[in-house]
Amino acid sequence: MKNVTWNITLAGLLVLCTSLPALAQVNWPNAPAPCDNPASLQLCIDSQPDGAMIEINANSIAPINDLSVDQNLTIRAAAGFSPVFELPVVWNFQNDSGPVTVTVEGLTFAGLELEVDHSNGDEPFDFVFRNNVV
Repeated sequence: MKNVTWNITLAGLLVLCTSLPALAQVNWPNAPAPCDNPASLQLCIDSQPDGAMIEINANSIAPINDLSVDQNLTIRAAAGFSPVFELPVVWNFQNDSGPVTVTVEGLTFAGLELEVDHSNGDEPFDFVFRNNVV
């Protein structure tokens, strides 16, 4: 009887783990649409679920301005890539919902003007800028 209980418990744990949502991860700009447009990181962001990770898998990136984010999101370099934004970049992160955490890590910016706006003062909006070169 003890063995049967163990098997049922293990099977239940397996079903629970496979039913949990997986962390969405997508490469940009070399992924299926809408994450295949090198001129619009925003389209890729808008298509992702809460908690997504967007990995940049290119080394030279055109300027990208005014990103709006209303979900938890990580933007980072993909393995084997060293993304460099070669021209001055203006990133204006706007969030009208919350709570939201946006993480940007492992990127290089030749010039950067960063503005983080949070329109909804009732909810926390965290911005993490880590291991980047400016």
